[in-house]
Amino acid sequence: MISRIQEVETSGRKEQAGRKEALQATAAEFSGIRAAIAILLFFFGMTSLKAQSNASASFAGLDAVSQGNWGGKYGSDGYVIAGGPQNLPGYASFAQAQEQNWTWAASTSDARALVSGSGRTATTWYSTSFSMDINITDGNHHQIAIYAVDWDQRGRSETFQLFDANSGVLLDSRNISAFSNGTYAVWNVSGHVRVNVILASGCNAVVSGIFFGPSAPVAGATAQFLNANSTSQGRWQPNYGADGYSIAGGSQKMPSYATLASQNEQNWTYAANTTDPRALQAINGLATAATWYNYPSLNLDVNVTDGQSHQLALYALDWDTRGRAETIQIVDATTGSTLNSQTITNFSDGIYLVWAITGHVRVNVTISSGPNAVLSGVFFGAALNANTPNSTFAPAITTQPASQAVTAGQSATFSVADTGTAPLTYQWTKNGVAISGANSSSYTTPATATSDNGSQFSVTVSNTAGSATSNAAVLTLNGGTLILNASTTVVSFGQVNVSSSNSQTITLTNAGSATVTIANLSVSGAGFNAGGVSTGTILAPGQSASLNATFAPAASGNSTGSITIASNATNGTKVIALAGTAVAPVAHTVSLAWSPSTSAVSGYNVYVSSVSGSGYTKLTSSPAPTTDYSDTGLQTAQTRYYVVTSVDSNGAESGYSSEVAALVP
Repeated sequence: MISRIQEVETSGRKEQAGRKEALQATAAEFSGIRAAIAILLFFFGMTSLKAQSNASASFAGLDAVSQGNWGGKYGSDGYVIAGGPQNLPGYASFAQAQEQNWTWAASTSDARALVSGSGRTATTWYSTSFSMDINITDGNHHQIAIYAVDWDQRGRSETFQLFDANSGVLLDSRNISAFSNGTYAVWNVSGHVRVNVILASGCNAVVSGIFFGPSAPVAGATAQFLNANSTSQGRWQPNYGADGYSIAGGSQKMPSYATLASQNEQNWTYAANTTDPRALQAINGLATAATWYNYPSLNLDVNVTDGQSHQLALYALDWDTRGRAETIQIVDATTGSTLNSQTITNFSDGIYLVWAITGHVRVNVTISSGPNAVLSGVFFGAALNANTPNSTFAPAITTQPASQAVTAGQSATFSVADTGTAPLTYQWTKNGVAISGANSSSYTTPATATSDNGSQFSVTVSNTAGSATSNAAVLTLNGGTLILNASTTVVSFGQVNVSSSNSQTITLTNAGSATVTIANLSVSGAGFNAGGVSTGTILAPGQSASLNATFAPAASGNSTGSITIASNATNGTKVIALAGTAVAPVAHTVSLAWSPSTSAVSGYNVYVSSVSGSGYTKLTSSPAPTTDYSDTGLQTAQTRYYVVTSVDSNGAESGYSSEVAALVP
């Protein structure tokens, strides 16, 4: 039967060639008439002719699931079946050109054959290219569904081009391939359009029927980026593809709610059978490392038709490590607006990009570096909503921590970018050992030492759905001088009274070219203390800090001690010697006497201040009956200011006397 079809198709092409020669001769004769008409039109004053157009064609999607069962979904207004019945709607006309007819099976139970009457028939219009003229005359938009089936599995692929029949403007173009199970291409159309059906590969282009219906609603598309996963590699199950999948160079199982079509991809197989974990898992047997590719971009058409939000995961793999980087855009197929865009680099280990999508989208994969854009698989998951367990996504590392190079004494900061359902937890490690307290998306080391050179830092990100561990980042220490100087190494406090104190300042300076960190500061000796600089203080090159040394003795006698400063400086630990003598304080007395009051008084109150003219404090607990008073137990080196008041028998107190000053030596 196949050979017979080929003969008939060849015969048909010969007949077409004969008709073409006749048409060319007629066209040559007609050209002269057309020229004459053009001249007549010119003399009648028509200087230009411009076709008017109001045709439109909005692509609604591909349906590779319904097969020949068009009733209830397509053709509710009318239909035309190749070699079979037709029932055109009142608002449309339909004509073909350059097509031939063929019947594969006049009657069959094969589900790919279109339902016709009480049975099924497998028929087609075919040629290397032919056209269909469709005129929608009621001014409304209507659904047009074109059904094509590669019945005899000849590896056909073909392109549908929709033109404005009046202006010749291209309205839309779609390519279908691998349609041996049958595919409907669906548009919303208005006005007068011409559909060109063009062979892309195989023996000829085919169409089995066209169906008219009310305008198909095109829901607004959405795309929410969920996460990137660079750890699962080819192990797409069970995280992805629970509803369906399409694997380059492998199998395909589409969910009933979605259609998938490519427009300009090519296929390449790196390894037909491999155990390399980067290759996508096969349903049966060894994995195949394959890809869809093109330069500079390839495009996918994805239409989710159930009105729900679904997981869409794309797997990209720079298998041959060609330094590829690419941008993946999710675009509303109806409006052309960009819904989301992600850029990936360094994906030689493979990466999944995961979205929640609704409606009809176009996926544009565009190369930004490397030889071409690549994509190895598309995976569909369950509807996503607040009550769906699958809405919790395991963490994935999107930006790995970068290696750092610092000068000894400086700190280094490592950070990671990730995705996944919150809450996320972090644990950084150094050389495989967990770092206490390093539990955020970034980690800053303490001041580094030469022993840290070559250390490796990584982080594990976790949530209830799983965990992901980053690549290791390496710490490299550059050379630099580490010098810490002190302004003095000996401090003498002299004599200090017991229960008093004396302080002196020592200046610490980083005289090197690298950061110095005080690792430990300790003080020894009775009565000695230090402040202003503490353990952990960091001094940049040229920076200074003031260290305050204090002697506060509690008992008489000579005291010695030291301040020891340990750091990462290469000129060693600093030791500052301390010395002081504690002496018992000498008690002094100030004796006061004054002339008696000329009035009758019962006594006198004595007041003192450390400043002249104000701030007086009463020394007497009750009025002194005499005209003298002793202020005892005074420490040295102070000036005190005194005044006296008189008090009568009723407790009335006079104003202050004149002030007298006393210097305590």
